[in-house]
Amino acid sequence: MGNFIFYFIIALLVIYVMTGNKYDSTDDAVNKKRSNIVLYTDYATGCQYLTGGVFSKLLGSLTPRMGYVDGVYKHVCEGDAVEYRK
Repeated sequence: MGNFIFYFIIALLVIYVMTGNKYDSTDDAVNKKRSNIVLYTDYATGCQYLTGGVFSKLLGSLTPRMGYVDGVYKHVCEGDAVEYRK
């Protein structure tokens, strides 16, 4: 049982190192603070969604990524943006 725990911990460390702990453009790398914002792209539509926070994956909350184009907020989609209807 002791060997199992040892190898399990080693495997977790290897996975942690391989997945990387890099900062992205939404993080403050200088002060080592993370935004916890994750960008998802729906590959069927090409539209982008944001999620963030500790429980966002458990709760399944997604927010459309909006961009301000030509004086109108639009849902950011690959190729073109979809106009947001107020």
